[in-house]
Amino acid sequence: MERAYGLFEFIIGLDTACCFHFEVAADLFDERTLSLLGTAPPGRIQLEAGLQSFYVPALKASSRQMDMEKAERNLRTLTAMGNIHIHLDLIAGLPYEPLDEFQNSFDRAYALGGQTLQLGFLKLLHGTTLREKAESLGILYEQEPPYEILSSPWLTAGDMQVLKQTENALQNTYNKGRFMSALQYVLSVSGMRPFLFYRTLGGAGPNRGMQLSEYAGRVYDHCVKLPGVEPDKLKDHMACDWLAMVKGENIPPFLRYESGQLHQVAAAAAEKQLGRKVRRNEAAVLRSGKGVFVDSEDRDSVTRLYKLYFIGT
Repeated sequence: MERAYGLFEFIIGLDTACCFHFEVAADLFDERTLSLLGTAPPGRIQLEAGLQSFYVPALKASSRQMDMEKAERNLRTLTAMGNIHIHLDLIAGLPYEPLDEFQNSFDRAYALGGQTLQLGFLKLLHGTTLREKAESLGILYEQEPPYEILSSPWLTAGDMQVLKQTENALQNTYNKGRFMSALQYVLSVSGMRPFLFYRTLGGAGPNRGMQLSEYAGRVYDHCVKLPGVEPDKLKDHMACDWLAMVKGENIPPFLRYESGQLHQVAAAAAEKQLGRKVRRNEAAVLRSGKGVFVDSEDRDSVTRLYKLYFIGT
């Protein structure tokens, strides 16, 4: 702990724009170290915590020992600081963890609020205990690298397909900082659990190399059908998200609210606030009546999103 504290203290004191990435055991942080990390310049440090699962039988089978409750408390503290990028890892396919238990692990990890939630898949690597036990456990896996799990007594091949679709949706939205306020809005009004939401989004509109504007349409078409979602509010959230996440590209036509006069007002307010000329695609009018514009020169070093300003009531 003393060595880790010294490393963090040294890095925090550097005069640099570099970001330093650490893989950590989240339950080992003490209050002194957490307090120190709270003083780090935004974006200076990135932490990757390998949770793998919250299901105790799966953790025991993979020889993982962690105080999960303390890890959760520490990660909530770190994410609340807002100055450190938090990357969380889960592994699907661990022994004894069926799909419903993995869903619980996913939802619990998602609630921690990290910037990235990686959904990985068990790989039976040479020299590992799980590879040696694979046959006796009934685990089938690829015979060529990366030796990824295909099925097990706890996850069918169909379950694996569901998980792949879920991972596709998660990776192309949340993990890339896309449509963040829209995702939060949909989850809050629909009451859906996060895993079910990403599972159904992945099944309805997987992204296979399509343009972002086309994928935005798929996300909208899926979300607008969910309980409690109001189309205009969803479009407003997605329009704001587009400005915050994409630089120099026009908002997709289906998200625009055309009003030339109001757009001029929004653009004028943007130029006054920013002290420079703004492009048309840096300002928009929302269906709520508000104007919104983005400072495309002010990007958050943790979330990587551009700063938004709102005008009007």
